[in-house]
Amino acid sequence: MNYLFNSGLTGGFADAPTTGFVADGWNWKINYDGGEGENEVVLTAPSPVDMTATPESGTLVLLASGLLGLAWYIRRMKVVIAR
Repeated sequence: MNYLFNSGLTGGFADAPTTGFVADGWNWKINYDGGEGENEVVLTAPSPVDMTATPESGTLVLLASGLLGLAWYIRRMKVVIAR
């Protein structure tokens, strides 16, 4: 791909998808429009990709350690009150 000041970009796209691709959580559509003597590439993102949120393992470890700490604290308080 070469950029010429007077004529813009010249050349071809290497390994460019012909219909669309998925990136950044969106379904991107590509339209290679050559109307009116112009060569245009139009990118649109008509719809987001359906994604399910998955918690990270660090979040689950933090939650588990917090619950264990809370259980230990409650057990400890029962021992102190029983004395």
